[in-house]
Amino acid sequence: MAHRRWYVQSVLIVVLGAWGVLLGAGPRPAAAQGGVGPLQLEAELFGVAGTGERLPFWLTANQYGTVDPTSANAGLQLSAHRPFAETPGLDYAFGAEVLGRASQNGTVTVHQLYGRLRYGGLQLTAGRREQMIGRVDTSLSLGSVTWSRNATPPPKISLSTDGYVPVPGLGDALAVKGYLAQGWLEEDRFVRNTLLHEKSLYFRIRPPAVPVAVHAGVAHHAQWGGTHPQRGPQASSLGEWADVTFFTDVLFTEDRTEAESRRSQANHIAMYDFSLEVDLGGWKGLAYRQFYHEDVASLWFRNVWDGLWGAGLRRTGGPALVEALLWEHFRLTRQNARFSVGEVRGSDNAYSHKPVYRGGWTYQG
Repeated sequence: MAHRRWYVQSVLIVVLGAWGVLLGAGPRPAAAQGGVGPLQLEAELFGVAGTGERLPFWLTANQYGTVDPTSANAGLQLSAHRPFAETPGLDYAFGAEVLGRASQNGTVTVHQLYGRLRYGGLQLTAGRREQMIGRVDTSLSLGSVTWSRNATPPPKISLSTDGYVPVPGLGDALAVKGYLAQGWLEEDRFVRNTLLHEKSLYFRIRPPAVPVAVHAGVAHHAQWGGTHPQRGPQASSLGEWADVTFFTDVLFTEDRTEAESRRSQANHIAMYDFSLEVDLGGWKGLAYRQFYHEDVASLWFRNVWDGLWGAGLRRTGGPALVEALLWEHFRLTRQNARFSVGEVRGSDNAYSHKPVYRGGWTYQG
């Protein structure tokens, strides 16, 4: 059966490769008719190998799960994207990407498939789409403390602003952006068909005639609902969604019966996200600090040492031998420990949830 599966995957990859050769290896805008806009087609062949049992970390990190870390890889990605037009009013965008990969865990899968609507400053997105959450250096960073770029994007429906939207009457001095999403995790996990809740809210302060911008925001993720192998179906009503969204399931637990508490144990994580941008002429500076939260106590900065620090420079004045520099420090070792009272380790259990969601923060991995 394993040989047959490998044969089918290899044939599919060859077929995809032939299509890729016909399309060409780079973006090629298709003819637009009826105001459809440019359809961007792209075919990308890739291969990666190493001398050890597993690939080096930086060859697989931040690849959205497209590279198999357990062996050498050879594959093809075919994509078609229609971006938003540069005109105001109601507009749409869509995208699809098929991945064929020959490796120890070979696959042919739809990596991205989504549709989007935009009107004014709002966007509605549905489907599976690569996404960056948190303000970090997008090309060199380890990634945000709550949401990495190491897994296949899960399907979501989200409502968000079109980037930062200026606050009326204040011009560009103060802007805000928001994001609210409902997602679905895979069936094959400890709690089957777990639901995913996400939201974020950011503010940007950019004083006039000053080359500095300050960003401050909060991002929240929660696993809820689904079917536990021993406890059965977890609460997934509209009221439960409201409890998860507004933290009332963890802030006001004394009002719940024992039975309600057993069926309402969402797995929450969050972060405070602060960053500073400075325009230095031919360079741009970026400094950021993300505070990780696993429980209510850490929301009041009791666990200030855990999280992510970052500082970097990026050249904006054209090509150079060195175009970007980045320093990052990531720590999750204190976990709310109170050293002043002799605690060596804290009670936080980062990225897992022993009572219910034991699968942790994973997706198809």
